Amino acid sequence: MRALAQDALLAEYQGISTGTAYALAMHASTQEIIDVCSPLTQLGGVYVTHMRNEGDRVLQSLEETAAIGKALDVMTIVSHHKVSGLANHGLSVQTLAQITLLQSTQALGLDCYPYSAGSTALSADRVSVFNAYTHYAQRTTSGICGARSRATGPGVGALVRGLVCEAQTSWSIYFAMAEDDVERILAFPGTMIGSDRIPLQSKPHPRLRGTFPRVLGHYCRGRRLFSLETAVYKMSGLPAKRFRLVDRGLLAPGMAAVITVFDADAVIDNATFEDPELPSSGIDWVVVNGQVAWRQGHSGPLAGRLLLRTRIASGGS
Repeated sequence: MRALAQDALLAEYQGISTGTAYALAMHASTQEIIDVCSPLTQLGGVYVTHMRNEGDRVLQSLEETAAIGKALDVMTIVSHHKVSGLANHGLSVQTLAQITLLQSTQALGLDCYPYSAGSTALSADRVSVFNAYTHYAQRTTSGICGARSRATGPGVGALVRGLVCEAQTSWSIYFAMAEDDVERILAFPGTMIGSDRIPLQSKPHPRLRGTFPRVLGHYCRGRRLFSLETAVYKMSGLPAKRFRLVDRGLLAPGMAAVITVFDADAVIDNATFEDPELPSSGIDWVVVNGQVAWRQGHSGPLAGRLLLRTRIASGGS
C-alpha cells in the first residue's frame, strides 16, 4: 500500500485520503496509517481523512488525526466535520476549540456540508441509528414497508436488515446532527464548503445539487452567518490554498477561467430530501476552464480536467 501511495504521489496526485470510519479501514492502527502515508513527507501532498469516529469519540479522533498529520508533517484536512448522535449535540463547541488549538502548532483544515443529515452506504451496524430516529425513517420507509411483505420482523430495524441482505449497496440518509452544530461549523473561519456528493444514487441526498446555493442563499443571505465574500472564499480561495491549486480560487490575470455568475439576492437551493433533483435558482452562468458549462438553464461542454499537484516541499500552512 505504501508503494502504491508513492507511485501516485510521483504521478503528481494530490495526496492520500483515509476512511477509518468504515470497514475495512477501521481496523488500521494509527501507526499503520502513518507508515502507509509516509511518502507524503518526502514528496508532499495532503492527508485527508474521514475520521475514525464522529460521535461519542470525536474528540479522541481529532487527536488521532492531528497526530498522524504531525508525524507526516503535511497539511491535514478533516473531511465533512460533524458531531453525530443526540448525546453529542452541541459538542462542536469543544471540537472547534480543539481544532483551533491544534492549528496553532500544525497545518490542519476541515470542510463541512450545509445539512443536518448525512448520507452513506446502508449497513446492518447502522440499524441502531434508524431506531433512534424513527420519526425520520418512517417517513421515507413506509412505502417500502408496504411493498416488501418479506420483511422478517416488525419495525424499521427489520426493514434495514432486509435491505442490507438484498442489495450489494443500498444508500441511506441519516438525520444525526443538530442544526446549531452545522451552523457553528460552517461559520468557523477555517471551514471549507464541500458537497460530499454521491451522484450514482437514484434518489440522492439534496446536497448533490443544493450545497453551494444553500450556503449562499440560506446561510449567508438568510441566516447571516458570514459575509458574501467569506462565503465565496470558503468555496474557492480557501480550498485552492489548502490543496495548493496555484491557478485556481481567485479572479485574476493568469488564473484559470473558472467563474460562477449568480444573483446574490436570489440564489437558493430548491432540492429537498423528498425531491432532491430540483435545480437551484439564481445561477446564470458557469464557466469552466474558459468554456461556458451552464448558461440560463442550458448546459454546455464538460471542460473540467484533472488537477494535478504542484510540487512543493513537505509541510505547509
